[in-house]
Amino acid sequence: MTPDELITISIESGSNNLFEDIGFTPEEAASLKIKSDLALKLRQHLEEQRLDSDEITQFFGSNAIKIEDIIEGELDRFTIEELVALLLHIGLQVKVEVFPLV
Repeated sequence: MTPDELITISIESGSNNLFEDIGFTPEEAASLKIKSDLALKLRQHLEEQRLDSDEITQFFGSNAIKIEDIIEGELDRFTIEELVALLLHIGLQVKVEVFPLV
């Protein structure tokens, strides 16, 4: 590549919400971030417990398929309420924090 062929790239700082950065409305982005955060906590907890698929099936019963979907990032199939219920089922408390936009 010669100097004449160089491409200029501008870099912008993102917000605290990737979903808003990629074009979702602020309302959609907030909801998607909440779902993502809840799913991440569920996934982290399962990884810390080192449960294999059989143990996940035994523990969650009919919800085991849902857990696999969450682990694979298929969050569009879930509501925030369903994710909260699954977190409560594994013994994690969910707390909501509300603060002013900066």
